[in-house]
Parts: sequence; C-alpha cells; structure tokens
Amino acid sequence: MAHPNAGRAAPPADDAPLGPTRIHPTALVDAGAQIGAGVEIGPGAIVGPDCTIGDGAVLAARAVLERNVRLGRR
Repeated sequence: MAHPNAGRAAPPADDAPLGPTRIHPTALVDAGAQIGAGVEIGPGAIVGPDCTIGDGAVLAARAVLERNVRLGRR
C-alpha cells in the first residue's frame, strides 16, 4: 500500500521565494482584508472584512473566511 502522501509535492521551505499573489476572478475579497505576498485565492472563495491572509497561504475553491480571521504565517 502506498503512503498517503506519495506523489504529492513537498511544501516549500520557509525561505523559498514566493510567487505572485493570485486571486481568481470569481473570488470575493472585502476591501478591508489584508492579503500577503504570494497568496492564492481559489474560485468562488470569499474573504470577509478584517481578515488577514499571511504570505504564501492558499485559500481553496469555495472557502469562506467570514470576519476577523487570520490564516497563514503571520
């Protein structure tokens, strides 16, 4: 039986350079949200007011952060 993580890429090292921030066109991001460098926000995701998404974090498709949520490194 294969290991559950077989074939998956290893997570990037903490000092790995971050790519560009990418926000899918169907995602809704409140103007009061703070989005870090290299963040990826997937299709249909919603980021509410006063949310903070730290550098390099990934918010999957249709994920919802309602209010005052901190996600990621910082």
